[in-house]
Amino acid sequence: NLDCIMLPKVQDAQQVVALDLLLTQIEKTMGYEVGRIGIEAQIENAKGLVNVDDIAGSSPRLETIVFGPADFMAS
Repeated sequence: NLDCIMLPKVQDAQQVVALDLLLTQIEKTMGYEVGRIGIEAQIENAKGLVNVDDIAGSSPRLETIVFGPADFMAS
């Protein structure tokens, strides 16, 4: 069973919202409980870090925020 989707390189809340909407459509189509699949957001650049508060509040599905220091340093 799928529990969580990892969303890499998140820069703003809208990216999480878009995935939330897509997952809702899939869950409804498959007959699953809506909200059952969680989201793990990876912050990997400066823009994502600046927007982390908005990202954190963007979806009740959001279970984890992960900071990617290597990609962050490269940006």
